[in-house]
Amino acid sequence: MEGVVMILLLHWSLSGAQLFILEGGGVVEGGGVVVAASGSDITLPCSLKPHMSAVDMEVKWTRQDLGDKLVHHYKNKQDKTDDQDPSYRGRTSLFKEELQYGKTSLLLKNVQWSDGGQYRCGVQGTGAYDELTINLTVKDIGTPLKISVLSTDVSGGIRLLCETTGWEFEPELLWLGSEEYASLNYGHNGRINVSSNITVQKTETNCCTCVVQQGDQRMKTSINISGVGTHPEIRKEYTDNSGGVHLLCETKGWWPEAELQWLDSRRTELNSGPGQSHGDRVTHRITVYRNDNNTYYCRVKQHPRMETHIDISGQSYNIWKYSTISLIILIVCIVGWKCYRRLSKRA
Repeated sequence: MEGVVMILLLHWSLSGAQLFILEGGGVVEGGGVVVAASGSDITLPCSLKPHMSAVDMEVKWTRQDLGDKLVHHYKNKQDKTDDQDPSYRGRTSLFKEELQYGKTSLLLKNVQWSDGGQYRCGVQGTGAYDELTINLTVKDIGTPLKISVLSTDVSGGIRLLCETTGWEFEPELLWLGSEEYASLNYGHNGRINVSSNITVQKTETNCCTCVVQQGDQRMKTSINISGVGTHPEIRKEYTDNSGGVHLLCETKGWWPEAELQWLDSRRTELNSGPGQSHGDRVTHRITVYRNDNNTYYCRVKQHPRMETHIDISGQSYNIWKYSTISLIILIVCIVGWKCYRRLSKRA
């Protein structure tokens, strides 16, 4: 029997076939499953052993428990989306830079309850094929914690918001080292959303940590506030003859450097070109015109809740004022010129 196996292996080798098996890492070999929280991003592990390039191979991920529904398909060095199940479009990808090392793991974004089940990783090489089954369990917990910067004040206080959504049962949310209480509200699907605000000052550590827990489930996240700068400010520079209102938005003290964005009243980003850096200060100019919606917003891209707005509806007064003054000056000049001509003729 061993002689037959050796002969087969020799035949495969001479025919150019590359033998491999698929492995899923310690999670799969240990008999466990991949566990994900609803709303999170998760990696389903799958790789070739021995390690060899999978760049020129075909990689197909399917849902084994749903009649091999196509989750992700890679062939001829590109992704094939024509037959991909619509529920997975835009949410899956391979780690292209790792294919050369034989890693064919799948990244699944924004995990949903319906994603739980059996996944099959199938890899077709030159004369060789193997497949691996991985079980994905989606736990009944909310989305990962997110900390946002809401505002800063002149005293150096930084207002932070910690939030998580989609919990079935009420969780406990708190800031480490603080007695701030969380507020609850219910989403459209009846699940619980929880958030908490806190105002902090920069200290030696500059680290703020938020924790949410429910039973034996616990998640936490932190933010370093040492690079938080000032709240953006808008000022009107001038109004030109065409009615254009020239606005300047400014912020300073951010590290990494902040990027400013302009938006209209519908929260649609405006094409305003790049901002400018002046040391630790960032400015961004835009020219806008009066219309049905005269409110404009400027925000820090890295922290979208850090924003301010301006209403330019009163700019019409300046336009008419300058137009009226110009008209009066023109009339005075015409009248004066005519009077001068008449006096010249009499002389």
